Amino acid sequence: MSVRLSCFLLVSVILAVSCREPEILVPSEFRISLESNGGFTGGGSGYDLFSDGRLRVWNRATVSSDRNQWEIEVGAERVRDLARGLLLTPAMGWQSRATGNITSRLTWATGDSVRQWTWAWSELPEGAPSELVAWEKELRTWLRQIRDDTKRGQER
Repeated sequence: MSVRLSCFLLVSVILAVSCREPEILVPSEFRISLESNGGFTGGGSGYDLFSDGRLRVWNRATVSSDRNQWEIEVGAERVRDLARGLLLTPAMGWQSRATGNITSRLTWATGDSVRQWTWAWSELPEGAPSELVAWEKELRTWLRQIRDDTKRGQER
């Protein structure tokens, strides 16, 4: 009976350990950028998230105009959670270098390493990993909410 109990406990521990979410090591310093550029004027807009919790929001009317930008603190832990979410997707093994009249770009930068994905328009292309599509939509929704909330606060 004690052998059965020992086997049961051993199997339970193995299953519990193997069912955990994989451990993802997020670098101490990184940047996540999401932007869109192009069109008739070549202008664009984008967001840069930094590992220290800063968010930079920018836009420019033409390719040669100065960037209008502002920064806000959004919290290092939230930014690290977003980085962890990106690293949990199969994005690092997927490539997209498509361009169009409007080209969107996602950038993951750490130290001297930069990984970029580009695609036409705002929606990730067909064939993109579904986990990456869900992550990007969540990120874009959150960023737009922050932008809109900040604009409303500035208008008061």
